[in-house]
Amino acid sequence: MFREAAEAFQLLKIVSPNADPTLEAKMKFCEGKALSDNRQYLDAVERFKSAIQLDSRAAYAYSALGQAYRELRKNDQALEAFKYAAQLAPSWALPQLQLGIVYRDSGSLIQAKEALGNAARLDPTYPQAREQLMFALVLNREFWDAERLGDEIISKFPNSGLAHLCLGRIYEESGRREMAAEAYRKGLDLPADITPEQRADFTTWLENSLKKGKKKKGKKQI
Repeated sequence: MFREAAEAFQLLKIVSPNADPTLEAKMKFCEGKALSDNRQYLDAVERFKSAIQLDSRAAYAYSALGQAYRELRKNDQALEAFKYAAQLAPSWALPQLQLGIVYRDSGSLIQAKEALGNAARLDPTYPQAREQLMFALVLNREFWDAERLGDEIISKFPNSGLAHLCLGRIYEESGRREMAAEAYRKGLDLPADITPEQRADFTTWLENSLKKGKKKKGKKQI
């Protein structure tokens, strides 16, 4: 899709060489998105930078640039790009979501909660913002608020993998082992916007929860 869009903008440039430079910025953006879709993130970064040079107020290009940096594990550059996107488009939920995820993964949980809360308020229909906010609350051990938010998410989006995984962690921390194991299993079977390392953590917690549950049952039989 983005490749075809870039080609269309290129054709427009040939037909109308004096066209608005923001159209060329959109062409560079589409080229960058096509490269990102192909996991060519270094080349994508250069296209997004070119788009920003042509249109310094292109919040969408800053957002995409930050995402490309995040894929390259350059979190400082990603954070800076997301901040610019959020400043240029204060009513847009996506940059706040992106900011919150980077803050959360770097351990800055207070900033993560603020950004993710902003994203959830800006677009109440955006499930990812609420899911990631719930995850930040769990990491900050604010289990009561996280469980309340999780129940709300599940009621509206029953196939939210991340909400089920977070509920599993909450149930485990409060000693509800069977409920924890069930929530972990369900969450691991559903799509969830988490890193492979985070998925591995949830898998380990499921295994530990099952082991503790077996030990408890063994003691009762004795």
